[in-house]
Amino acid sequence: MRARLVPVSGIAVAVTLAFMLSACAPDSPTVVPTEEPATPIFASDEEALAAAEAAYAEYLEVTDGLGHDTTADMRALDDVVTADYVSVPTENIAALRASGSRIVGSTSFDSTSLQQISMIDRETALLTFYTCLDVSAVRVVDSDGVDVTSPSRTNRVPLEIDMAIHRGPPIKLLVSRSGQWPGNEVC
Repeated sequence: MRARLVPVSGIAVAVTLAFMLSACAPDSPTVVPTEEPATPIFASDEEALAAAEAAYAEYLEVTDGLGHDTTADMRALDDVVTADYVSVPTENIAALRASGSRIVGSTSFDSTSLQQISMIDRETALLTFYTCLDVSAVRVVDSDGVDVTSPSRTNRVPLEIDMAIHRGPPIKLLVSRSGQWPGNEVC
């Protein structure tokens, strides 16, 4: 394969050369950070995972509640998910309601493990964990109360969950992404 040459103007070369040479100037002042690094939000990974589990349990309680009561206000999701993610559970619950169905039972999860915590800035972080979502106790029923749950539904699903953490006070964790994790090692 033959390399393609891209024409470069003399001005671009001069600016690049000036920039490169200015980096070597001996009189450049040393930049000293004036802020201390952000302190960790949680004292340990175990504390972070426990907070994520509590927040995810609250998320499931809200989504289950919206699936149980077809007249419940969808704005309840605002307390458990980020603004960027709210459309996902909203669309899923709206589709359930539009079909004339609702759910009975409660969703649970187990086998959680922390993947990582990444600081985004001094006040926010992203926590990612794995879990096994269990919908075996949840049934979908139609408007007459007849069970219409798909017999081929997978009852235990491995997930990777992202949570946005806001330092607070109080510290608040919101679901910002949920995706199926390939493989069954989580479940």
